[in-house]
Amino acid sequence: MALQLRNSVLTSVALVFLSSAQSVYGAPQQAADPTAPITAQIVKARDYTTEYVAMAKKSISNPSDLQQAQKLYIDAYADYNAWVAYVKTALQDGKAKNLNKDMQYQKVSSEAATAGNAFTAFVDSKTGQPKAVSALLSALGALGLQLWNGIKDRQQKDRATAATNFEQNAKWSPWEAITEDSLKNPQPPQTTKPSDSTQPSESTQPSKPAKPPKP
Repeated sequence: MALQLRNSVLTSVALVFLSSAQSVYGAPQQAADPTAPITAQIVKARDYTTEYVAMAKKSISNPSDLQQAQKLYIDAYADYNAWVAYVKTALQDGKAKNLNKDMQYQKVSSEAATAGNAFTAFVDSKTGQPKAVSALLSALGALGLQLWNGIKDRQQKDRATAATNFEQNAKWSPWEAITEDSLKNPQPPQTTKPSDSTQPSESTQPSKPAKPPKP
């Protein structure tokens, strides 16, 4: 009986201590999203490639060389968009899409990496100003797979939000949209929160009935 009373007192003291600690230091914070560093690497590859476009427009004076650089970028842009779309769909599908064994994904990611490196290598050969982008572009397949592994077990609503945010963060800009000014004043991507879909917009809210005219 004495032992039970002692254990009960110790438990009460521990609970009081925990409550006091939380009131002082606040509730434990949620762990950071483990997929954030992966997305950061993908965004870094995008930003480097964008700088290559601006560098090509500024430094390549030969019209035929500049035209070739544009062609290579357009090819890379198309292949990269295909990769982004594939990853987005995989994130939405979660475990139902086994990206680990998806041969089509390997093909799409390889084509995106190859086309991206072809563009940056050509600009390097004409400007002599290389940047650390080749390794990042070559790792697109692995990065997309890591991202999927970190999100595939989440709830469907969270996966859909993550997929939309990934697309908005990772997408490249068209050749024509990339200028020195766009690099100096980049527009932040519009990210979506899981709760956004539950909030009615002004356009979906019922309009208030008009007040009857005064007699």
